[in-house]
Amino acid sequence: MCARGCRCCGPAFRFTDVRFVFVLLLTCVAAPLAETLVFQWTIVGGRRRFARCPTGWAIVASALAFGLAHVGYSAQYGVRAARGGLVLGTVFVVEQEKRGAPFWVVTAIHALHNLIATFALSQLI
Repeated sequence: MCARGCRCCGPAFRFTDVRFVFVLLLTCVAAPLAETLVFQWTIVGGRRRFARCPTGWAIVASALAFGLAHVGYSAQYGVRAARGGLVLGTVFVVEQEKRGAPFWVVTAIHALHNLIATFALSQLI
């Protein structure tokens, strides 16, 4: 719940909770790694490579799946996550096109976003 008592912002955490370090590891390491693997590497990369799906559709499919995976917090949070999924999918494709490290760049962006969000949410309580 957020400061207003709703679940629109995602889960709420406190710095004083014993589980805060676990939450940081989960939200800033494990989740970005797993979600980049599923939503960008598999959906965007796989659709472009194996299904010969147009890039835009692959990004949209990935973003919709990403949003649906986060809708458990609230519908509003799912929409926000889908918008973030569009950004992450686009970054993945851009990095892939320039022969960069798309998996690690997207994972790092996602982890940084989650780190900022986790600390910001912990301040609302």
